[in-house]
Amino acid sequence: MKTALSDNSLCIYPIRDNATPEYIYRYISALRDAGVRYIELDFRSIMKLGSLPEGVKYIFRPLDPVFMRFTEVFKFDYILLTLEDLNKKFSTDIPVMLMIPTEAAIRRSTFEFVSRQLEGEVSAFKIRKSFDFMSRSEVARYVGFLRNITPAPIDICPMNGRKNSLDMAVKFAQAGIESLTLSMGVSERYCQLEEFLFALLTIYDSLPSEIRLSSLCKAAVFQKYIFRWKNEGLIDVMNRLDYDIHFLRNADTGRRVPLRVSLKENAYLKKTFVSALEKMADEEEIPEDIFEEISDAIKHFDVSLFDERLLKGRRGAFLN
Repeated sequence: MKTALSDNSLCIYPIRDNATPEYIYRYISALRDAGVRYIELDFRSIMKLGSLPEGVKYIFRPLDPVFMRFTEVFKFDYILLTLEDLNKKFSTDIPVMLMIPTEAAIRRSTFEFVSRQLEGEVSAFKIRKSFDFMSRSEVARYVGFLRNITPAPIDICPMNGRKNSLDMAVKFAQAGIESLTLSMGVSERYCQLEEFLFALLTIYDSLPSEIRLSSLCKAAVFQKYIFRWKNEGLIDVMNRLDYDIHFLRNADTGRRVPLRVSLKENAYLKKTFVSALEKMADEEEIPEDIFEEISDAIKHFDVSLFDERLLKGRRGAFLN
């Protein structure tokens, strides 16, 4: 897949006060091993980390100039700024990713304003918005339009205000956009990384070769101990996949949809998750109480450990 994947979960979710640097470090490493190429960080996660895993690129969102001091300690590939950040003059030697609310903001007056206020180089643009529904051909034309009016690569962050963020993420990837910002875990506002990957796998039969589901499973476990609320996105996705297999129908015709994933293959996905847990338990230095909890989950595949909501109901299907 030409499109690079960026994860912003460490910027948008509340982090536990007692989240250890080791768990955050291993969470980032698992996302990297799963195929995520960019990790977006803010000062909260940076303050808890003594070092950053290698092999992945970092986008730092300072939010306030005072936090730019972290750039003296850590190596970032981009500084994420908004037009509001540039109301005061800003200087940096690190490439800037400029976040704009809409493509309409990309015009000559914007470039003139940025050149006056920024002592540095804009090396990428991030468009973060809720998109109206577009067909594949309309998305392809839109991507072509963006490339004609921007002098740097483009990252798309599809918001879920119109409940179509997954659909738009898939179509932007098909159109070859340079990068997509998604979020590991269940989010009401952003496209879920797990949904995106499983949609590629189950609906389009085109999971990129660099994606490792076992590492994604590992990241899902560490996420439980980093963030301040139950966020069981991967388990949620796998159970909705069960639902899809049994009940998915074409929304227009009402007929059953022939799926590419059989019950046998779905059982294999669950086995992959258990195997990832087993391998992680063998390789990682985990506190004894947490190790016992994970070991019990491995032994019994206790999904209630990861999401109590699954026992009370189901969310809707992927794209139907």
